[in-house]
Amino acid sequence: MTNKLSDLGDSIFVDGEDGERKTTGAADGTAKAGWLVGFTATSSAIRGVNATGDLDEFTGILAPRYDIDLDSAITAAKIVEVVYPKAGHRYRVAVYLAAAAYVGEPMILNTGHAGMLQVGGNLEAEHVARLSKDAANGDNFAEVVWGV
Repeated sequence: MTNKLSDLGDSIFVDGEDGERKTTGAADGTAKAGWLVGFTATSSAIRGVNATGDLDEFTGILAPRYDIDLDSAITAAKIVEVVYPKAGHRYRVAVYLAAAAYVGEPMILNTGHAGMLQVGGNLEAEHVARLSKDAANGDNFAEVVWGV
């Protein structure tokens, strides 16, 4: 079972980070590396986003900080990097899987769990990523190919 980002590796990047575009912001104290995050409208803090109500705040994938354990939430007010995901690149991200999922399945922003993707069924028009590695029921992190 993949319950932590560190179960997959020590980075959110599968293909390396050469040429990746990033932005910075202040953490809100809840988001972890690998979460899908955005700037909150009220405080401009970086926090996890979902498909219900804050899809417009989505910025990218939260990168790990060198001084915070990979699997821990990043302390509030710490400056963090957020990666703008690029189509065709593979990333390790937070997921909520209610059932086993397989390579190629489309993923969309989760509706109930901030910062996570979920299997999107056949919603081809809405998917943001596809699984690049099989995942088990209950996994919290998975490898995805962005935007294809």
